[in-house]
Amino acid sequence: MIGLVYAALPGPKLRLEPEVVLDVVLPPLLYHAAPSSSLLAVRSRLRAVISLSVLLVLATAFAVGGLVAWLVPAVPLAAAVALGAAVAPPDPVASLAVGRRARLPARLSTLIEGEGLLNDATALTVYQVAVAVAVGGQFSFGAATGSFLLAALGGLSVGAAVAWLVHCPGCCSPTRCRST
Repeated sequence: MIGLVYAALPGPKLRLEPEVVLDVVLPPLLYHAAPSSSLLAVRSRLRAVISLSVLLVLATAFAVGGLVAWLVPAVPLAAAVALGAAVAPPDPVASLAVGRRARLPARLSTLIEGEGLLNDATALTVYQVAVAVAVGGQFSFGAATGSFLLAALGGLSVGAAVAWLVHCPGCCSPTRCRST
């Protein structure tokens, strides 16, 4: 809502590059929710986590895209799906903050935390593919799958490295970690 009001204001606008948001703004917000996450608990609910973070995000992106393309015939389907991908992933940080105050059961918090690990990778992949198709590119299932795996595994790897650095200061190796 604030973004819409800002866009409607007269005068020059401050432009924020998407890379700044993805590389500088989002990681600290997601990390804030990470210390309470349990990888073992997420792993025990992996089927539900994947269905929420991949299948539900895909379904939402395509449903929103189809609806926008149907309501506004001038908008190509690929552009509409890109919009759907932008709004598809739920915000795990806000959901967890509300959930903690509401004292949600641990099982639900685990699902939200686990879903938050992969939903952005899914949405970003759908967005990239939809934009590429919208500007005249070709769709390749293999390239889309590779992009998703790169985003998901890259994010998990960086997250694991940061977690190790934060929780094991002064350690030279994970086998000598004082926090385990």
